[in-house]
Amino acid sequence: MKHFKKILAIVLALALALSLAVPAAATAEPKLPIAQLLKMKDAGKNPVTPDTLVYPYSQTFGATAIKGNSVLLQFKLAQNRPSTDLFGLIILRGSVEEMANSGELEVVEERLYKMSDFQNGALGMTWTADSRYRVGEYTLVGMLLDKNEEVYEQDYYFVDLYVVDRNIPATRLGVAYVKDGNYDMLPGEILLNQTCCFEPYLEPYANTTERKITVTSSKPEIASVTMDAGYAYVTAKGIGRTIITFTCGNLKNSFELLCGADAVVGLSYTHNPNLCVGMTDKPTVNFTPNHLPISIDWYSQNPEVVTVKDGVVTAVGPGWGEIIIAGFGYGNNAIQYTVTDHDLPEDAPVSERTATKPAMQVGHCSLCGQDDAVNIIEKAIFTDTDYKAWYSDYVDYVYDNGIMNGSGATTFAPDRTMTRAELVTVLYRIAGSPEVTYDAAFTDVPAGQWYSDAVTWAAQNQIVNGVGNGRFAPTNVITREQVATILYRYTQTLGVEMREGADLSAYPDCGSVSGFAVEGMEWAVAEGLITGVSSGGKTTLAPKNSATRAQFATIISRYQQMFPADSE
Repeated sequence: MKHFKKILAIVLALALALSLAVPAAATAEPKLPIAQLLKMKDAGKNPVTPDTLVYPYSQTFGATAIKGNSVLLQFKLAQNRPSTDLFGLIILRGSVEEMANSGELEVVEERLYKMSDFQNGALGMTWTADSRYRVGEYTLVGMLLDKNEEVYEQDYYFVDLYVVDRNIPATRLGVAYVKDGNYDMLPGEILLNQTCCFEPYLEPYANTTERKITVTSSKPEIASVTMDAGYAYVTAKGIGRTIITFTCGNLKNSFELLCGADAVVGLSYTHNPNLCVGMTDKPTVNFTPNHLPISIDWYSQNPEVVTVKDGVVTAVGPGWGEIIIAGFGYGNNAIQYTVTDHDLPEDAPVSERTATKPAMQVGHCSLCGQDDAVNIIEKAIFTDTDYKAWYSDYVDYVYDNGIMNGSGATTFAPDRTMTRAELVTVLYRIAGSPEVTYDAAFTDVPAGQWYSDAVTWAAQNQIVNGVGNGRFAPTNVITREQVATILYRYTQTLGVEMREGADLSAYPDCGSVSGFAVEGMEWAVAEGLITGVSSGGKTTLAPKNSATRAQFATIISRYQQMFPADSE
C-alpha cells in the first residue's frame, strides 16, 4: 500500500474538481462508476434490497452500522470495464468538501484486494464499526489500481457509511431537502402536483427507520405526505400553505410550505378608479386560472389618500393613491385611485369649527350624487376625535366651557383613562378655582403640582378622603364608583336638594359596589348620570371599571346641565 494514500489524494482532488466543474442538475441518470455497490445486509440477516440503499434522485449509496456490529458490502465491476490486478478501498473520516477546506482527511482503514478475490465479478466486504470509529459519518472510497498500485483509471466512487451508538440519545431532529441528486436548502414553495423528497435525520446520527420518524401535513388537502425507506415524499395537492412536521419521540421539526405557487398565472381586477372623499370601493379580484391563494395582503402606499381594510378601500383625502394587492405566485399588483372633494353648490352652508367637528360644507354632490356629501373646509381642533362619535357633543361642551382641556394642543385622548387628580381638578374649575392655603393633607400631594390646589380644596370641603394611609393616589385611574361618590359629595356642598337614591338591586353586580360608594352610586343612577354598561344582553353597574376621558366628559356635561355652577 506504499502509494495508496498518495493515490487517494490525487483521486479526491480530481473528484473535487469534477464536482465543481459539472453541475449536479445536468446529471439526469447516474453514470456507472468503476465499481458498483450491489447489496448491503446486517451480518447474519437477509440482504437489504437495492431500492433501500439508493438516495432518491442520487448516485450516492449509504449504509448504517450500529457500533460494534458489522455490515456486508458487496461490489461488482461495471460492465465493459477492463480488469486489472488490484482493487483498493479506503475508509476515511470526512468528505471531499472537508478535504478541499483542510487539505487532508483522517484515514481510518485501508484495504487492498486482488482481482481474483472477485467471485463471478463480485466482491463481498464485511465492514465492522469497531472502536476505531466514532459516532458519525465516514466515506468509503474505491478505485482500480494496476500491479504497481498506480491508478489504472481515473474513475472513482464514494459510499457514505454511518456509525450509530444506540446508547447516545438523539438531541435534534433535522430535515434535509433532496433535489436533483444533491442536498439543497428547504424550499419555501413547490408547484402544484410536484413531489419533493426530504430526508429526516437525527443528531447524533441514528437510523431513521428504527427510530420511527413520522411526518404530517397540517392541511392534507393542500399537501399529502408519505414515508418510505426513511424518506418523506411531499406532494402538492392544492393551493395554499401547510405546515410539514417531522416527529421522533419528543423531537420535532416543522416548516411552512407554500403549495401550488404556479397555479395563479394572471390577475385582473375591476374597481371604481374615481372616488370622492368619504366614498368606499371594494375591488373584485379575478385570478387565472380561477384559484384563490391562501392569503392576500392589502396595503395602501398613500394612506393619506386611500386606506384599505378587509378588501374595502376608503377615500380619505383628495389626491392620487395606490392600493397594493400582494400574494404568492403573481407578485404585487397596484390598483390606482383618484380622490377628489365633492362638487357641492357654491351656496351650500358651512358649519362652524369646534373641538371635535371640522368646519364642513354639506350638500348634493354632482359627481357621486350623494345628497348629504361633506367637504372639510377646516379640520377640528382635536385631531384624535371623531365628529361622528357618541362623545362629540359632550367633548365640545366641556372644552367650550373650560371644564376640561385637551391632553395636548391638538389632542384630547378620548380613550385614555381619567385619573383622580384630573377629576378633582375639573370640579375645582367648575367651582371657580377658589383660593386655598396648601396644608399637606396627603403625603403624596406635594405643593406646587398642577393639581395641588384642587386636591387641597376638595379635602378641605370633605369631597375626597383619600385612599388610606394618608395618601390620595393622584395618578391612579378613577373608577366609576369613585366618580359617583365624589360628584355626590361635591353636590352636597352646593346646598341643593338631593334626590332620593335609586334601588340598585336591578343590576346583577350591585353587590360589588364598595361600601363607601353605595350612597353615591344610588344617587348617580337616580339622576341619570350613570346608566350602566351593556354587554351580552346584560346591563351592569361595573363599579370598579375605569372611566375614560370621553366617558367623564359625558358624565360631567350631564351633571352641569342638572346642577349649573350658579345653583348655590
